[in-house]
Amino acid sequence: MEFIIRPAESQEDLLNYYHACFPLFKEKFYVGSTDSDEDLFEKHREDLSKVDFFDFDVMLFVAQDYENVFCGAIWVGLREENDTWDKADEEMAWVYDVEVLQEFRGYGLGRRLMIRVEDWARARGLGRIGLHTDYLLDVARKLYLSLGYKDFAYVLRKPVSKSGIEPPTNLTPMPPQSKRILGSYYKWRAQRFSSIVGVSNDSEQSEIQSLYPKFSPRPDLMDSSYATYVIGDEDTTLLGLVFGKEYDGAAWILDLEINPDFDWDQGALPLLRQMEIWAKSQYLTTMAIFIHAKREELIQALRKVGYEFTDFFMHKYLS
Repeated sequence: MEFIIRPAESQEDLLNYYHACFPLFKEKFYVGSTDSDEDLFEKHREDLSKVDFFDFDVMLFVAQDYENVFCGAIWVGLREENDTWDKADEEMAWVYDVEVLQEFRGYGLGRRLMIRVEDWARARGLGRIGLHTDYLLDVARKLYLSLGYKDFAYVLRKPVSKSGIEPPTNLTPMPPQSKRILGSYYKWRAQRFSSIVGVSNDSEQSEIQSLYPKFSPRPDLMDSSYATYVIGDEDTTLLGLVFGKEYDGAAWILDLEINPDFDWDQGALPLLRQMEIWAKSQYLTTMAIFIHAKREELIQALRKVGYEFTDFFMHKYLS
């Protein structure tokens, strides 16, 4: 089946896209709403009308057949915020949404839309394009993998245990505002940042250290809204630190770092258990964490205590 793919150019194109993506947006953002579909669609249209699809940095491509019937669309633009682990201010294109109407699936339209936005990104001089998908969209994920996209970050989640959680026995309370503790934590985090972005020589290490505070802002762990826990041995040597915060009804682990001289499980598993105890005390039902794909040790520790992949952040370097 042949399709014409072109930039959106009219309010009719926008309205067609609003209708196409409404089911997904309803499922994602309006869960539990008692409003009618008509009211929800109006809210949906108002929300999307805040996006200027005719801006230079945004593009909505629409697909139609040769009878001018709307078949699908793809929304791409410059990413609104830099990835925390980016090495420098590298602009990247971001695919915000891909829609193919049910009756036009199976004809390769999704692939053609993805290739079109890659051409758009190259023409803009962008070297990378990224996107987000979740575990429910298995067909879409397979398409992205076949086009050369790779995972660069994940969200993992688990339900908070309904039964009692045994507190860790080797967690030694240590004040997180201690300069010694914060100094160790910042050092480990900087080392982690360097290993993820890749450092090959001393001059590059110096560059990374100058960029590090910008791309990994130091959290104010003395802020009472954070749940912060540290673990040490009997000699009060710091083994690790974890901190998190409640967001949108879930307990989000914002970071977990372990002393490089110690075994990961020795420090990580008690800290993860303690975070779940905190979440339960706050009557939260879900644990969640956003994590870079290269943090393999932490991912393994999370899987051991029941975390599962739910969201995939993928990217592709353009040639």
